Order: sequence, then structure tokens, then C-alpha cells
Amino acid sequence: MASRPPLVWHRGHVGVAARRSSVVPGLLAVAMAAALLPAARTLVISRDEAATLHSAHLSAGGLLDQARVQDVALAPYYLLVHGWLAVGTGLPWARTLSLLGYAAAVFFSGRLATRWMSPAAGVAAGLLTGLHPLLVQQATSARPYALTAGLTAAAAYALTLALERDQGRHRRLYGACAATACVLQPFAGLATLGMLGAALLWWPHWSAGGRRRLLLAGLPTALLMVVLLGLAIPQRAQLSYLTPLGGRRAAELGLAPLGAEPGPAVHTLLLVAVVALTALVAVAGSRDGIWRARVAITGAWLVLPAVLLLLISIVSPVYWDRYVTASAPAFSALAVCLVGSLRQSGGRRAATALVLALAGALAVLRAQQSWDELTHAPSEGYAQAGPVCGRLAQGAAVLALPNHMAATALLQYLPAPVPRLWPQVRQPYLERFALAEDSRLLAAAPPRIVVCDFDGPYDRAALAGFERRVQGAGFAVRGSTRVGEVVVRTFERAP
Repeated sequence: MASRPPLVWHRGHVGVAARRSSVVPGLLAVAMAAALLPAARTLVISRDEAATLHSAHLSAGGLLDQARVQDVALAPYYLLVHGWLAVGTGLPWARTLSLLGYAAAVFFSGRLATRWMSPAAGVAAGLLTGLHPLLVQQATSARPYALTAGLTAAAAYALTLALERDQGRHRRLYGACAATACVLQPFAGLATLGMLGAALLWWPHWSAGGRRRLLLAGLPTALLMVVLLGLAIPQRAQLSYLTPLGGRRAAELGLAPLGAEPGPAVHTLLLVAVVALTALVAVAGSRDGIWRARVAITGAWLVLPAVLLLLISIVSPVYWDRYVTASAPAFSALAVCLVGSLRQSGGRRAATALVLALAGALAVLRAQQSWDELTHAPSEGYAQAGPVCGRLAQGAAVLALPNHMAATALLQYLPAPVPRLWPQVRQPYLERFALAEDSRLLAAAPPRIVVCDFDGPYDRAALAGFERRVQGAGFAVRGSTRVGEVVVRTFERAP
């Protein structure tokens, strides 16, 4: 029988000391999440968040009906938000789920680094994770991505315990976190299964049957991912906004898990330098098998989801940067592995100074980019267009919107009282396609129709079709106003 894996760099972190070593990462996680709370309360709603709020207010039956035609992969998340909104109300409350996931990602990144190296490494890892631009962006959005990042980081920590201690409760904890992350966002399964595969291949110490037991812990996640993605494939037309990959776009998406944003070339060069140094150390620098395994595990967690989605997108575009948010905490874990591997090899002082210099430069750049994420308001046009639409739709008018997402977003900013409609319609808006396709509604419509929509290529084509239909019913364009990225157009019935 193989010997139990030795404890490396964390012999003192057991019992009371282990609990104490959770205090600093916990305080850091709370502080960084609290710093984002004002942004979560004030940022304007985005299109995707509008879809979340609309879906979360559906009944279970309504959500099931919607899942048959769209967003089946996100239906479990919508059901979770439905229950969450039973405790509180409004968009800021829905966003707190993402803040909790963000805090969990910071905490478990710091906890993992503390276990592997030292409390100082835990603080550094938590800061690097908390400043990741992709994670900051998703932490203030009512979508599942930050929550899955926190669950994935928890799964990585549980996997570490399972490898070192070979106890069933740690394997079960890994399996539960990995499966929950996959249910909420199926692509997160690529990260948790990637780290598991690397552990099975690289971990140097196994008890009898250890590999089989750990493999069984990841099996539910693999099955859930296959089922959910299988259900989502018929709905892949919803990803029509994703364009075929070009060279530059592929490079940007490939660097997304590292926190790279289109912009300063020095940032990208620093990131590539860190990853290249890590790979070099993993292959030739460290003489310790456990550190090599840790590099492989965190590397698979960081790189594998992006690589697989890029390869699939060559055939059919499926990759957007937020889909790999679960890999964001892996960058700080990989940096810790780099330092740990260098400490096991020669030249500690020079290597540590180099890594600290790179990490410091990255922290400064990431802080700037994270601030940019917080100060950029998505879908700002709806906040500005609300008063315009409210003024134009007063009196004998109907507000026609492209879909329920736009409606949920715009209704957040309509001035009171909400524009009244004619008796056939009870809600404060009408979906544009319903008005265009139902000749009876169009014939009974009030003399003024106010349309509010984004000004993208798809939106312009749809609006042009709507315009032809209402002009055929006797309406003419009387005004068009552009507010940010939103266009407000008024149609009036010809006398």
C-alpha cells in the first residue's frame, strides 16, 4: 500500500491553528465584498440582469415553459434567485448572491495559499483574486458567474484536503461544490473536472483505491454537465450575438481567465511572463512532486476551460469571457505554486524578488482595471431613456419594447406614474413583435406608439421590419431620439 501523502508547508496549520488561519482570509473577503456593495446598489441594470429578474419572477411552471425554448442551462440559477427574492426584493438584493460568491472566491483563494505556504501568501492570493477584473465585473451583476467562481474555489480547497488526507468528507465536499457550480453554470464543470483530471494524473501519493474514490466524487459533475449541455445545444441559436473568432479576438478570450483586458500591452506581457515562468518551473525547476502536482492542478483549472471553449468556437462560436469566470481564482493559486516551486529549487531570493515584482505590477494594473469595471455602467442608455419614454408615452400612447429583458430594464427607470395604456393591455408595455403581428391590437392601438430599443445590427433590422408593419397600418414616423446606445422612436397614426 502506498504511503499517505506528507503534509508540506502546512504542518502547523491543523486544529486551532487551522481555524485561526481562516480569520485573515475571511476578513479580507468581507472587506473586499463590502467595497463592492455601493456599486452593486447603484449600477444600472444590464440586459442579462433584466433576463434574470424577469425569469426569477416566473412561477415554477412558467420557468419550465420558458426553459423549453430558451435559457434552459440557467433555469436552476433563475430558480435560486426566485427563492432569494422571497427574502428580499429588487436588483441590489439579487446582486448580493454574486457578492457572496465573490467573497467565497477571495476567501478560499486566500485559505488555499495560507495552507500551501503562509498567511502572507494567503493575503496576496486573496488580493489578486479580489482584483481580477472579470470577477469584479461579475460580482456586481445578477448572473451566476461570480457565484460559480466561489463554488469552484471551494471545490479546489476541498480537493486539496481530499488529496492530502484521503477522507471521504472532503471528497464529498468537493463533489457537492463542483456539482452545484455545474448546475448553476454548466461550463464551470470544465474547471472542476479539469483540476480533478490533473490531480488524478499528477498527484504523487495515493492510498489503495484512492484514485477510484476521487474519480467517483467527480462523476456526478460530469453527468450533470453532459445532461445540461445536451439540453442547451438545441437552443444554441441564442448565442447568435457571438461572432466567428478572429485572431485578435481569440487571443483576448484566451487571456480572459488571466484577467487580461483589451488595452495596455504591458499587462498582457506581464501575464504571459508569469504563466511562462510557471510552466518552466513546473517542467524543470521543482524537485518536489507535490508542488509539481499543484502547478498541474491550478494550471488545468486556469487554462483548460478557455482552451476547450476556444477549440469548440472554431466550429461554432460558444465562448464569451464571462463563461470562464470560474477560472479566475486559479490565477492567484498558480502564482502561489510558482513561488512554492521556486522555493524548492535554487535561487530563492532572485526568483522570489522577480515574482513579487511581477505580482506588484499586476496588482496595480488590476486595481485600475477593476475600478474601470465599476465606473462603467452597462446599458446606461436605458437609465437615460426612461424619462424620455415616460414623457412621450403619456396620454393616448403605447410603449412598445423589443422583449421582456428590455422591458424589465426600462421599467426600472420610468417616471411615476407609469404611462397608462388602452383597455386591451393591462401591463405598462407591449412587446413590439406582439403589436406588429396581432392586427387586431394594431388596429385598436392608440394614436401614438413609442418604441425603445438598442441600436445594434440585429436590433436595427428588427426595428425596420416593425416600422414597415406599422406604416402599413397607417402610422408614420414622427420623431427619433438617440440616448446613449438606445434609440427612442415615435410613430403616430396618420390623420
